[in-house]
Parts: sequence; structure tokens; C-alpha cells
Amino acid sequence: MGSRVSSISGVKFIQASAVTVSVSDVLEPADGIVATFLSGFLPVNGVKIFEGISEPLLAIQVTELKDGVFIGYGSNHMVGDGSSLWSFFKTWSEICRTGSGQKKIPPLHLRGWFLDGIDYPIRIPISETVEIPTRVVSSSLLGLQDRVFQFTSRQVSELKAKANSEVDTDDQNISSLQAVLAHIWRSIIRNSDLNPEEVIHCKLLVDMRRRLNPPLEKECFGNVVKAATTTTTVRNMLNNGLGWTALHINKTVRSQTNEEFRVFAEKWVKEPKVLYIG
Repeated sequence: MGSRVSSISGVKFIQASAVTVSVSDVLEPADGIVATFLSGFLPVNGVKIFEGISEPLLAIQVTELKDGVFIGYGSNHMVGDGSSLWSFFKTWSEICRTGSGQKKIPPLHLRGWFLDGIDYPIRIPISETVEIPTRVVSSSLLGLQDRVFQFTSRQVSELKAKANSEVDTDDQNISSLQAVLAHIWRSIIRNSDLNPEEVIHCKLLVDMRRRLNPPLEKECFGNVVKAATTTTTVRNMLNNGLGWTALHINKTVRSQTNEEFRVFAEKWVKEPKVLYIG
């Protein structure tokens, strides 16, 4: 795979080519197993959020395939969350389609919510920047591969309908995403051979823009998400249906308030923690 890198304006931009790879190789991998070459299409893999002072806050790689183009990106979560990045991509796409830079960019409204009395800069403890020791992996986990499971719109609709049909009428506001998450979580637990009394967790990132007081603009750019955790036991989950699990996820999301977010933000400023996935 050939490549050319440019970062004059601060954003790392990589132009690459992989002319032996087709779009179908990416979208329709054999047996749903993610191909190892895909990691080469994603820039700044392994860069930590606290390394943003020396590493690019945004990196984009455009890879020319045999019959198409793959756009990969990496961004620093301290600057923007998924909603912000998606808004950026939609704006960029429209500029590319119209050939005009006159697209109105959503205004930044974060300053009105910034916490008062913060002693800048926020310093992350050295202990938080040290790589977590590699966990001991059991023999049963060796050789595992990433796999993609595709849900059709009909399957998603059916899961949502099933989840809502299994709860009381007053609780029938389970979303499509919550129903799919509940289905995936239950499938993982059902096939993990865990102790029935083991406590299990499902952690989500909740968009807090419209939950704050006063609320922020839905399109505002920044990082305005909060981790929310649904907790139960293996026994409780498996003794109940899809709707029960989806409702617990739904209640976790609904419980995220302006007050909780402010407490979280104030605590994080005083005791910064780096989130590691895995």
C-alpha cells in the first residue's frame, strides 16, 4: 500500500492506495470476519487522548481501492465526540458535492456551559498516562477475530417491536438502538458460560447536549457525552426477556441529568481519568 502524508494545516491527511483491494473485500468480508488489512486504512491507531499536545487532533486517510475509495479517520475525543465528528463529515461532504465553502457551519455554543473556577491547564496524573499492563489471556480467548454482524432495517424494527411488547404500556419508549444493544448484550452473556450470580455491566456514552440546563444546540461541536452504566446479574438477565434488558438500558439513559453531568465534570477536572477500552 502506497501513501503520501500532508499536515501543513495541523490536520494529518494521508493519501494512500490499495489497488488490489475491492469495495466488496471491505463491505462483504468472508464469513463476516474483519480483514487484517483494514487496520492499515485507519490513521493514528494507538494514539492516546492525552497525546494530543504532540499528535494530530484529527487525522484523515483517503485510500484509493481497486473500484472505490475508503475514508478512514482518527480524532481526539477531548476535542469532539461522535456527534461532532459526524457533523464535520456531513459538512465536509456537502462542500465537496457543491464545490463551495459557503456551507453554514453550526456555531459553537460550549462556552456558555464551561465550568467556572477551573485552574487551567488541567493536568493528567502520570499514573493515568502509563499503559495498563496486558491482561493474561486464557487459552480459550487466543486466536479470536473481529467479526461484523449486519442487521437489516426489518430486523431492527422487529427487535424494537418485540422489546416494547414485553414491557408495560407506560414504558413503551424503547428505541431501536436500545433494543439492538439489549439483543447483543444478551447474546454475549448467554454464550459466555458465566456464573449466574456474576455482576455484568453495559457501558454507553450518552449525548448530553439537550439534557443540560440550559440545553445546548443539538448540532454544537465539542465533547458533550457522559458514560452511563447499566448493571445487573447474569441470572436476572437470562431469567427475563429482551424487553426487560432493553428497559434497563432505557432507564439508565433517561436517568442522565444536568446535575449528574455537572458532578461528573467537576470531579473529572479535579481527578482526571483516562478511559481505556478493552
